[in-house]
Amino acid sequence: INIVSGVNQGLLDFLEVVEYEAYANIMYSLRCVCKVGFVALFTILPDVSLVVFKTDVTLVLLGLVMLANQAMFCFIGILIPYTKGWLTRFKFGACGICRLNRCVVKELFKEAMPLSFGGVLAYAEWESLVLLASFLGPAEAATWAILEYIWDIFESTTSAI
Repeated sequence: INIVSGVNQGLLDFLEVVEYEAYANIMYSLRCVCKVGFVALFTILPDVSLVVFKTDVTLVLLGLVMLANQAMFCFIGILIPYTKGWLTRFKFGACGICRLNRCVVKELFKEAMPLSFGGVLAYAEWESLVLLASFLGPAEAATWAILEYIWDIFESTTSAI
């Protein structure tokens, strides 16, 4: 889930930088709302989901639902900018000769490493809280995981404003 989410988030962050921030914020907000909606559909309304899958709702099933949501929005997130031609200006820089320039790659890593370390520190808090809550029991770990997704909705809403 994290790899697909990272690809999608990287594309949306790129589009935000190149002046398509409204599209990026709308897609991010829709992705988070749909993720919570699909998880709620499979957990709160088990009769509807059990008709389709004929099984109990498990964390594996919820993980597959979230993976399908991420994959769907990743596909849509790549398809729409490609069909509108928003990525054609950057095709040579992403796939051309300049991607092999060592000086550019070195400068990129020099700038990206502190930012990525800050991102890990900023977002690892929820994962560490879920890990600590797992020592209390599975219900507490699931509660913290659900709170993380609700927090994602609030975070995407404030980013969209």
